Amino acid sequence: MKKTLQIIFLAAFVFIMVIGRVQLWLGIFLISLLLAPFLGRIYCGNICPINTLTEATQKISKKNKLKVPNWIKHPTVRYIALGLLVAVMVLTLRSGKKLPILPLLTGVGILLSLIFEEALWHRYLCPYGTLQSIFAKKT
Repeated sequence: MKKTLQIIFLAAFVFIMVIGRVQLWLGIFLISLLLAPFLGRIYCGNICPINTLTEATQKISKKNKLKVPNWIKHPTVRYIALGLLVAVMVLTLRSGKKLPILPLLTGVGILLSLIFEEALWHRYLCPYGTLQSIFAKKT
């Protein structure tokens, strides 16, 4: 069931990117943020196209991946990555230029997951995962 759900959301992501309606995907992400306090990081495990694609590419990637550098494991790095994403999105909106931010993040996430242990992207750099973990924390 999980794989089917992941494939459906991956197909939806590709379709939304092709038709150029990125706002629709951001809507899906925002809904997942609202559900995160109740369902945890549902986006990361079931909806995220990067997670789905990296799971599929694990068969072709080598077992001898590079380890995550220790300095990246510092919590500040996650928030810097999130801040950079927000800054790029604000600059993009203010300039009126259309930058393919989501497809670029997808490519970066897949590339890093092929070279390094998957945790580098998923646990330490993904700005969407950082937001999910903030919203999913129990208070």
